[in-house]
Amino acid sequence: MPLRDYQQEALDALESYVASQEGNPLVVMPTGSGKSHVIADFVLHMNQQNQQNTLIVSHVKEILLQNYEKLQDAWPYGSIGLYGASLKRRDSQNDIIYAQLQSVWNKVEHLPRFHLLVIDEAHLVPKEGEGMYRSLISSLKEQNPELKVVGFTATPYRLNSGMLTDGDGSIFDDIAIDYGSGENFVKLIDDGYLAPLVTKCMDTEYDVESVGLRGGEFIQTDLQEKMNDKGRTEKAIQEVLIKGLNRKKWLIFCAGIKHAEMVCKLLDFSNISARVISGETPPNERDQLIEEYKSGKLKALVNCDVLTTGFDAPITDLIVMLRPTQSPGLYVQMMGRGMRPAEGKKNCLVLDFAKNIERHGPINQIKPNQKGKRKKTGQALVKSCPACKSYVPKSVNTCPDCGHTFPARKIDLDLISSKLDIISSVAKKTKYEIKVIDMWVGEHQKIGSATPVLKVSYKTPNKIISEYICFEHTGYPRDKAVRWWSQMGTPASLRKSPPRTVEEALFRQLEIRKPNLIKVDFSGRFPNIVNHIWR
Repeated sequence: MPLRDYQQEALDALESYVASQEGNPLVVMPTGSGKSHVIADFVLHMNQQNQQNTLIVSHVKEILLQNYEKLQDAWPYGSIGLYGASLKRRDSQNDIIYAQLQSVWNKVEHLPRFHLLVIDEAHLVPKEGEGMYRSLISSLKEQNPELKVVGFTATPYRLNSGMLTDGDGSIFDDIAIDYGSGENFVKLIDDGYLAPLVTKCMDTEYDVESVGLRGGEFIQTDLQEKMNDKGRTEKAIQEVLIKGLNRKKWLIFCAGIKHAEMVCKLLDFSNISARVISGETPPNERDQLIEEYKSGKLKALVNCDVLTTGFDAPITDLIVMLRPTQSPGLYVQMMGRGMRPAEGKKNCLVLDFAKNIERHGPINQIKPNQKGKRKKTGQALVKSCPACKSYVPKSVNTCPDCGHTFPARKIDLDLISSKLDIISSVAKKTKYEIKVIDMWVGEHQKIGSATPVLKVSYKTPNKIISEYICFEHTGYPRDKAVRWWSQMGTPASLRKSPPRTVEEALFRQLEIRKPNLIKVDFSGRFPNIVNHIWR
């Protein structure tokens, strides 16, 4: 299956990083954007070009199988294995192995020597300490000190200590490309690859500002005591019944098991088919409940501490947050459950009774909290539509939901809780067309690699920006180099075959056209050239 344009762009950025940089990169792609396809193509290319053994690890069985199936589709006769207790397979002689973290972290001696480790849901790698992820990485590096670690995540930040790339103990050094924020994120919605999130004004709210923090998150026992307010929960569920009346599938996040059971009973009493699912639910029963939800037997899943990763149900069109969180990652993961598109699904409604939107802001403009600091709520820069109760940016004159015309006079409304935009309509621009003053080429030799690449440098008004062209590689990097030459070459050059070596490319450098502009994506740590423009 061909990659979508942004998936190809993500693959290009990752391949370019691996070819030219020494660090361990992250790829940030939101839930539902198809990162499993990017992982599959990346792993395939790395294996075909350098015969590199690869280990792909996840703690979630569903995610692991999803990634495995994508590579199986692309390479049905490849040497691909599975390793995991719940998978009932322990393949250990394959070039590429998809493994459950819980089963493999202390079994490295039974596996081949790997050159590449890919971690899906990389935000779960702890900042420090031993843990299963770090023990696995340490053992793999004992076998191969040159091990490259690549992470994929929708949330490149920790609970209370900033970005995954921050700090001396970080496994990851850079973000190769970021589709989880700013302009890139909004474009995925505009192009129909993700479903929009919308929110309504809540009459009922849980005030948890008095609940203490431990490790950057609300203290669980204190939080559950605060949220187990039957009267307030009854009012909240009544709002859900009214506002979610026309929604097909409801996913409800609760603060604890008792809280979830209370919510489930209230839904049952209102003739809404619902079941509780939690970390204590046996795996087989959990799978059955999810299948009943997807098939239509259940309208609502009321969950506690699960279904934030690896849960794939595009039909979900209502997210109810009855639990607060200080974690920006958990907040984004919860919202991501509703962003997969589905037939007949225009958007996903988010009902936030816990002030998470106010606490964290739009999900495409998350700024991770610093250690030891409580995220405070603030004043929302939106206004309420008196006709349909939607909250819209203060700047609009007409409600996009119902067409109501606002009076010309500006009215400042003191709004709180989920009256914030859940997705910022004013995204931070990350891609710019930049004037090229001069261009030159040279050979670049990555440390530890015997294969040179062509380094192409562009002098712009403010800085020098480079890209790396892999003529001497095989597979995808070679194909990309050929495409680059077909775009950059002169008409006379295109009548000849593309260069096979960097030396030949340097000899033929006069055949390369200097563009007037380059389009550069600055969403990652390093600028990524996505287009060349001649005018």
